[in-house]
Amino acid sequence: MDNFNNKQTQGLPMPQKVLRNTLYHAAGIGSLILSSLLLTPYIIHYIGVKRFGIWAIVNTLIAYFGFFDLSMETPIVKYVSEFYALRDFLKLNKLFNTALFFYFVIAVLIASLGGMFANVILGFFTIPAGLYKESLFVIRWAVIAFCCFSIYCFFAYVLIGLQRLDIKNKILIASSIINVLGTIFVLKSGYGLRGLIINYLFVTLFLSILAATMTFRKLPSVTLNPFNFDKAIFRKLLSFGIKLHLAKLAFLIHFHFDKMLLARFLNLAMVAFYDLGSKITFTIRRLSLLLVGAIVPAASEIDATGDRTVLYKFYLRGSKYLIAASVPLFLFVIFNARLILTAWLGEGYAASVVVIQILGIGYLMDVVTGMVFTTAAGIGKPEFEMKRSLLVAPLNIILSIVLILKIGLIGACVGTAISLIIGDIFLFKMFHRYLKKPAKDIINFLGKPLLAAVIAVVLSMPFNNFMHFGLSGSLRVNSLIILFIKALICCIAYIIIIVYLKFFDARDRELILGRLPIIK
Repeated sequence: MDNFNNKQTQGLPMPQKVLRNTLYHAAGIGSLILSSLLLTPYIIHYIGVKRFGIWAIVNTLIAYFGFFDLSMETPIVKYVSEFYALRDFLKLNKLFNTALFFYFVIAVLIASLGGMFANVILGFFTIPAGLYKESLFVIRWAVIAFCCFSIYCFFAYVLIGLQRLDIKNKILIASSIINVLGTIFVLKSGYGLRGLIINYLFVTLFLSILAATMTFRKLPSVTLNPFNFDKAIFRKLLSFGIKLHLAKLAFLIHFHFDKMLLARFLNLAMVAFYDLGSKITFTIRRLSLLLVGAIVPAASEIDATGDRTVLYKFYLRGSKYLIAASVPLFLFVIFNARLILTAWLGEGYAASVVVIQILGIGYLMDVVTGMVFTTAAGIGKPEFEMKRSLLVAPLNIILSIVLILKIGLIGACVGTAISLIIGDIFLFKMFHRYLKKPAKDIINFLGKPLLAAVIAVVLSMPFNNFMHFGLSGSLRVNSLIILFIKALICCIAYIIIIVYLKFFDARDRELILGRLPIIK
């Protein structure tokens, strides 16, 4: 019998369990988003736009190193959740050691190859001669930092599978605080880019050690034994992961590849402008998808019961809430892109406005179908995302290259937005065809939130005139005040309109209002 005490989550009904995990997930991801937004103007101030472009490339490369894990995240989460629900601790132990051994081998492989081919990697980009040595130093240490981070990821996946997102996200919050303090220290001390990457290495070491410690503490039945590698379980993980691996490639192409193309065909300044704009839209995407952060283990648990009717209702209600939350967020950001950038960074970043507006359209479509991907993964159907990726990954690459060469920075945004929209429509139709359910079940949810969001945004537009009237202070401060007022008006107006339109039914009100004590 396992000694792991998980009463806090296992004893809760499914809606409460999902809500509890979602709140912790929101807190953890929120800390990362907040620290990133706060640090970005600070970093640019100390290292400049060109070096920030290099920093954006390094972060993109770190994301691409993750491609070598063969997308083990979702199968680890799914099978840890499944084995624990079935109380099969023998398989859970084998799964743990098999996956950990795999991640260790991948880390060693990446560290070796990254060190050997750092010059080759850097040669792909248009780097000024004066920044070459500094860039090479940063890339080499980034490889080591990624290896530490990949080990953390494994332990985080186990905690997610056990539905202990509270622990995983407390670790993220602690690491965010350390990262902020470390970044401020190294930049103020004059260490620049080199200091940033060493600080990142320190943070990833902290993450790995703390996550490993908490995992072994909360799951004492697991014993570390590399000889407990199980080929059958590895094949099971690999079979599931490979189907999702093309999805990871598509993700990397959608959200990172344009920066590499811009660095290749244009210059570091364009990389920086694209990164700043995409950071805003990607942040809104992450905030919206916080609602589905706990869906994979929950869907896996429901699927284990074999009740597809409950699963479909779960999917519908989740999609309804996701649409209601994401549509006003994205429309507000798209219509207020210039104001947001001014409040965040000040003047001089007008090139990033169009990045926010074009990518915002594509990212909104991607978020609206967010429940499709997570539910499909939870019920063991990763091939849906695999088929989508086979369509959109090459499409995005071709469109981005052609359009960047023709219209520059805007082309990168248009290529990504078009491919995202096409891919998400394809995935949506495929999923509903599999379930034999009409697509209008979800499409009907779009009308009222879209109408309410448009009205709310329009009602806030007159406050743009307050920018140069009745306010004293810097442009950034004035922009921040106006942005806050507009956001408050939009939020109040949207809630009033969406309630007036009767978007939420009695069950929705029961779920939302009935959970207020937990939220408090």
